[in-house]
Amino acid sequence: MIHVESEDEEEKRPELVGPELPLNRAVRFGPPGACYGRTLNESILARAETLFGSKRAIDSFYLEKHWHERPVQLPFELVPSAFLRRAQRMAPSAAEATASGFASWLYSLYSNEYGDQEDKERGREIEPKIFARRREMQGSVNDDFLRSIDSGWRLVHNGLHVPGQDHVPWFTIGSLRVNGEPLRASPDLIYHHARFNEVLIVEIKHSYMSIPSNLWPNVWGQLWCYSQLDIARTADRVTVIGEVWGERGLWLGRDRDYDDDVLHMRASVRRNPRSPTFDRFFRALFDIYSSAPPPGQVD
Repeated sequence: MIHVESEDEEEKRPELVGPELPLNRAVRFGPPGACYGRTLNESILARAETLFGSKRAIDSFYLEKHWHERPVQLPFELVPSAFLRRAQRMAPSAAEATASGFASWLYSLYSNEYGDQEDKERGREIEPKIFARRREMQGSVNDDFLRSIDSGWRLVHNGLHVPGQDHVPWFTIGSLRVNGEPLRASPDLIYHHARFNEVLIVEIKHSYMSIPSNLWPNVWGQLWCYSQLDIARTADRVTVIGEVWGERGLWLGRDRDYDDDVLHMRASVRRNPRSPTFDRFFRALFDIYSSAPPPGQVD
């Protein structure tokens, strides 16, 4: 999968990595034989193409809901200085030493203006089998599949789990501490390419609402924490990816009921967490968060 024109040519980066190309790819997982003519393997390949950056995800969930209407994705408007002032005014009264705790606090800074109450209500209705299927499909680009396409990428961590599941694997981040306690983190997916010492870290969210083109600050705050993991800090290159997925019923035709929900990738956005402005902004927010006392020690 790597073409080198001559021995003197600088070694190229692996295919399926790098800047996103101006191509759209719908990524869907559904009942066997019913997902728009695709086989499961074809769906996994489509996921790999967007995951590793050779194609760009298109919001097929939204398009099929409104057919010929192309959604206009506006960015999440944020003025860093104003957001930091708001964070200082709304500093947490207590802070957990977890990346998810930091992300939850970030969400609280804008949830009243940019909330997702609809998502919260629907989330309460999701059955365990749906969570189990999400874990299987979203983690389907595993080592077996990667070897089958002769890819040098390997899945080195899968933190996708069913809520309430015991023994969820955690990492600790010694460089990020809350009241002296190392931050605990469990990314959804971590991929590593040994030959190029590159790392991809993926955070997955689920939403049924309109998605900003640059996603939400809590997603990037959580991914910023993950980029401080040892495997990322020692990599030559790190990319963090925020994905948004959603489910909707599959119409089987006239006089027939909807089948099991089809799982759609709605967005996949990539960032370089080593960008100075990105790192400086989220480090300043983490400093505010980490200055709060731990839970149980609040007067």
